[in-house]
Amino acid sequence: MGGWQHVGLIEFASWLSYLGVFILFGSMVFQLLISKGSENTNRWNKMKRIFFIMSVVGFLLLITIRKDEITNISVVEFIQFQFVWGMVLQLVLVLIAFFLRSMIGQVLMLAGTIMMWALSGHAVSDRYGGLISITLDALHLFSIAIWLGGLFALIVMIPKEEGLKWLKENGRKFSKYALISIFIMSLTGIGMLLRYLPSFTMDSLMISSWGQFLLFKVILFLVITFIGFYQMRLLKSGIDHNHTSLTAILGRTELIIGMSILFFAASMINTSPKAAEQGIYPTDLYSPVDVSVSLTPFQMGYNDLIIKFDQSEDIKNVDVELFMPPFMTRTITAFSLGEGTFQVTGGLLHGSGTTYLNIHVTKTSGENLMIPYEIQVPGDM
Repeated sequence: MGGWQHVGLIEFASWLSYLGVFILFGSMVFQLLISKGSENTNRWNKMKRIFFIMSVVGFLLLITIRKDEITNISVVEFIQFQFVWGMVLQLVLVLIAFFLRSMIGQVLMLAGTIMMWALSGHAVSDRYGGLISITLDALHLFSIAIWLGGLFALIVMIPKEEGLKWLKENGRKFSKYALISIFIMSLTGIGMLLRYLPSFTMDSLMISSWGQFLLFKVILFLVITFIGFYQMRLLKSGIDHNHTSLTAILGRTELIIGMSILFFAASMINTSPKAAEQGIYPTDLYSPVDVSVSLTPFQMGYNDLIIKFDQSEDIKNVDVELFMPPFMTRTITAFSLGEGTFQVTGGLLHGSGTTYLNIHVTKTSGENLMIPYEIQVPGDM
């Protein structure tokens, strides 16, 4: 699929930063709220440094890549870009967390790092932004971190002595947090999809990289949800030594799939949800006449544009003006199908992105009206 063409070093760097911060945050929340000092910290303390280094390397790579993309400006000017100083702030917060001794302080610094993603991602853009989108994004990110980091902690922090008893007790506690996290992930994921894509089809999703990454993410999420519920049943029914190896295998599988989901999520950041959108939208909410507009098929190439007016006796002539920056512009006279319905046929959509449609109406009274629309054509631009 075409989405893999958009996978490169920047997606890998984003994945490193996500994975490092999420594992650190979720594992520490696990220690504070679930295990509460009963865990084996020897192995975790060694791995914690690795994840701190991983996240720092990820942010440094991202900053370096962005600087290489923007040439002929000074470092001071570069840092003034919102998306740049946001990454710099995240890097600083992670470094502060690394040097802090207080676990609560570390969690707060990492929480700030996660919150910065919600304040600098798609949710704050003019097209998708708003407090609702930012809140949905933040809840989505924190729920993933708590679930993924907690799962990692459950696998890594098992004590050598009475490990089965520890796994039973803390596994049951964690399953409640995991269930809530999965519910929040599902709810906020659906909410963000509807906010980002007010109109879409399966076809429009599949011809865009953003939509392809979303599909992979959803499929893996369904698999991991099934595994999670199966593990919950094992824990409730009571696991013994015969089930310990199965539980470990399922846990590691869930963790690997979770890391894969995180990779697709990181890849979605650098692609546009707009590329998966399909729809025709009026740009003026107060149309001077009642009209409906449809386009088939909704793809580049040969199309039929149907314009239907409720007050058919008042319409004398209809001209359609199409404009797609930077060069494409054309005006076509629509032919009448009768009863207030007009049609334009031909190669109307020339590329993915936004095509501007102006419908020029001449009424029988001689009055001229203009009704503006935007046509969002799906596909990577």
